[in-house]
Amino acid sequence: MIALPSSFRQLLLKELRSLSGLGILALFFGVLFQSVWGVLGGFLLFALLWEGWQFFRFVRWVQQSVLFSRPVSPPPNLYGGWEMVAMGLYRQRRAEQVQLQRLQGENQRLKAALLAHPDALIALSAKDKIEWLNPAAERLLGLKPEDKGKPIEAFIRSPEFIDYLRQRDFSRPLQTYSSINAHQVLDIQMVPYQGNHALLVVRDITELHKISEVRRDFVANASHELRTPLTVLTGYLELMADQAQAEATPWRQPLEEMQSQAKRMQNIIEDLLTLSSIENGGAVEEMEVIDVPNLLLQLEKEVKQLSDGKHHIQFEVDSSCGLYGHSGLIRSVMTNLLSNAVRYTPAGGRIQVRWQCREAGVIFEVSDTGEGIPREAIARVTERFYRVDTARSREKGGTGLGLSIVKHTLEKYEAQLEIESQYRLGSTFRCVFPKKLSYPLKPTND
Repeated sequence: MIALPSSFRQLLLKELRSLSGLGILALFFGVLFQSVWGVLGGFLLFALLWEGWQFFRFVRWVQQSVLFSRPVSPPPNLYGGWEMVAMGLYRQRRAEQVQLQRLQGENQRLKAALLAHPDALIALSAKDKIEWLNPAAERLLGLKPEDKGKPIEAFIRSPEFIDYLRQRDFSRPLQTYSSINAHQVLDIQMVPYQGNHALLVVRDITELHKISEVRRDFVANASHELRTPLTVLTGYLELMADQAQAEATPWRQPLEEMQSQAKRMQNIIEDLLTLSSIENGGAVEEMEVIDVPNLLLQLEKEVKQLSDGKHHIQFEVDSSCGLYGHSGLIRSVMTNLLSNAVRYTPAGGRIQVRWQCREAGVIFEVSDTGEGIPREAIARVTERFYRVDTARSREKGGTGLGLSIVKHTLEKYEAQLEIESQYRLGSTFRCVFPKKLSYPLKPTND
């Protein structure tokens, strides 16, 4: 036998009791009128009236409670199948209401969080029209609730933002000055969602910008001020070292050590001045055609001289294209990467240099079998003075500024620095320049 659920058995018994009552009532009228057909007709009539009454009560409950009431009220005392349907519908509506209340609560909390956010948040349509904004957008951008439906470029009118919006490349944030306050610096980030819609996030970074400018000015001024006295000290150290060497005094070794440290300090100051010049936009506007194959021919001689035969160095140069830029800065990028490869690759290791011209852009790549970089340190190696191994880096004569110079220089040219490395196995540093900086070179006749 098939075991029926207890709730179903109870409903079935309740329905059978109802039908039994109707049957007894029909039998009474059939006996009264002494007709078998009267019994059957009466039973069918009473059953139809009973089910009609049940249906009427069910429909009225649905209309008055399920469709319009909040919250839904329990169903009336029905029988049989109507009770099953009503209770199932009631439980479903109750679950839906609980879920709806939970979602409404989450929506209210999310909306309150967005309204309280200190950054300007603006929801934009597929056509970059304002759909929603928070109070911070009114404060930072001068927007008002009635501006919904208007294009965002009508309120952020800087040429940089217009280009940023038209290019649709939102992988990087944009920094620009405010349209309503010329002294306010804004950081703008577009976050696409739901197809062509986007969330515009605007942050006030005026104070951070001022701090960054103060830091850059301090580094540049301090480096300039240190250069002259350091030059004087270096000159006297050289004179004293020459005399100590001629007289064979015990001060010879300390003087050589002081010369080495003074030279290192000079290198740091020169790198700081270079970095400061790059950050302030110095020399980048002086664009020219750079014959990169010829430049790499010169650098190959220099890097082999620096290696002193300790490494296997190979250059693969595509002579079909050069680069449009500033020769001093581009040379600095390549020199830093090449000197790092020599400095951090043990004797007997391999260094491979590539210059490739592709459809997507031009690539300068330096690969080595040196010490490599731990995965967790790759994101930080371009920071100023960051060293994976401080003691070993200083022993090798690095200033800790080379990769920072490379990164900032590439940013000026809208180029990318890609780093691939495995600790103790080697590294690859790849500079990817945009196609617009590529310059075709005429083949030379040997």
